[in-house]
Amino acid sequence: MPERTVDGIAATQRRYSAIFESAVDFAIVTTNVDGVVTDWNVGAEHVFGWSAAEMIGRSADVFFTPEDRRDRRPQDEMALALRDGRATDERWHLGKDGRRFWGSGELMSLLEGGEHLGYLKIVRDRTQQRLAGEERRAEQEFMRGVLAASADCIKVLDLAGNLLFMSEGGMRAMEVRDFEAIRGCPWPDFWHGQGNADALTALRAARDGGVGHFRGAADTMAGNPRHWDVQVTPILGADGKPEKLLSVTRDITGQHRAETARRESDALYKLSSQAARTGAWEMDLRTKDCTLSAEMATLLGMPPKRVTAVEQDWRAAIAARDWPEFERALIRSAEGAPFECEFQVASQDGVERTLYARGAIARDIEGKPAVINGVCVDVTERRRSQEALRQSEGYVRLLLDSMSEGFYAVDRDGIMTLCNAAFLSKLGFRDEVEAIGRSLHDVIHHTHPNGSPYPASECPIYTCARTGKAAHVTGELFFRLDGSTFPVEYWAHPIMRDGVVDGAVCTFLDITDRLQAEAAVKESEARFRHLADSAPSLIWM
Repeated sequence: MPERTVDGIAATQRRYSAIFESAVDFAIVTTNVDGVVTDWNVGAEHVFGWSAAEMIGRSADVFFTPEDRRDRRPQDEMALALRDGRATDERWHLGKDGRRFWGSGELMSLLEGGEHLGYLKIVRDRTQQRLAGEERRAEQEFMRGVLAASADCIKVLDLAGNLLFMSEGGMRAMEVRDFEAIRGCPWPDFWHGQGNADALTALRAARDGGVGHFRGAADTMAGNPRHWDVQVTPILGADGKPEKLLSVTRDITGQHRAETARRESDALYKLSSQAARTGAWEMDLRTKDCTLSAEMATLLGMPPKRVTAVEQDWRAAIAARDWPEFERALIRSAEGAPFECEFQVASQDGVERTLYARGAIARDIEGKPAVINGVCVDVTERRRSQEALRQSEGYVRLLLDSMSEGFYAVDRDGIMTLCNAAFLSKLGFRDEVEAIGRSLHDVIHHTHPNGSPYPASECPIYTCARTGKAAHVTGELFFRLDGSTFPVEYWAHPIMRDGVVDGAVCTFLDITDRLQAEAAVKESEARFRHLADSAPSLIWM
């Protein structure tokens, strides 16, 4: 071989060797066809921890995890590289000291003149990038969990008021099936009349760096009327000036209905003292034949002029699911008990209505129950408002600083990792330092309403943090640091990390006002019932 050619080959080998040994951030490993290490660069020593002297002659299986060796990953990787020329190597690896690191690289087949000589593996330690990515995914998953738990409508608008984003909870609240269909639409156009004017005023206030707030009525995308509480605030850019707007809209329909129901109930009480505008009926317990007032016929979905009814008419009017309870009420009355039953009927307009019927027993000359003299009231709106009232407190704020509900997160061991200002103020903590990093079940949730101990092992919030089982609980107590209590309704949702439960998010509401409102409605109903029982002259046939 000519001397110049030999010198050129030697120079090339020295250049390759210099590259091989200079790539200190990359582990470069060669093996024979059986996976036994034949060369090991300085980068491999740096990445894996073994020296070349320790690794040359050993199987490359040593830096695969036990589970990968069990699943024959090294053999599969070599087979893939031999077939396709290369195989991607993205997995956890083992270092000499037993630590695991996330290696990213490739395994390539070494060929010369068509002969398979072995394999070349190039690996880089990407553990920090992997962990950073997992942390970002965890944060995103956490925020998605918070978004999914909220019933508020959270929207991001551009400075002109056009829709850019709507939360998952917001889509549920607004009954939006496809956000893309309304993306870019002017948000004020969803409001009409005074609501539109109020929305424009709120936008101007937020664009000027202030807070816009108003309450108004607007339909959902499905055409259902709702009442809303709206707050618009600026989202500041790097220059400290508003670059987008945040709109947080809360459905207060339940509260509005509750207020309306109380007003209607009081009005009904006053009106009933003058004239009982309710349905009246009389039923023969033996034949089930019945005489109806015009109002009663209307309530049952019959023509107002219909003044008589038989058992089949009642069966046809009353919802099938409620008929057994109606029959049981009749049986109790036949045994002498006052008649009382709540049931649903389909009115003439096709809308299902809820009726409350009550009646007194008249006996025959032998002293046996013979006739029910009763009154019937349409309580549909009252029941709807009560149901709406139970649901209306179910709000979880998305942006922690904007949330009025108490909010906190715990890890799998029940240790608090995050809370908001509402949590601190409701429970009497001075600051986050006093709460975060502690297991607070024995401080704020240690006793049942009946006074019995409440072990942490039975707590739905801690159970959710361990198992991923979501919970919605009403009527338990939270304890302030000063020992006082308040009734709560709370929701627990799991925090997921790569498909594994990693804790729980809990949002809670102080439902003291709601319970008082329900008590007021019940008191008003009781007053009306008392009037109905004490005014037999208002019952006609």
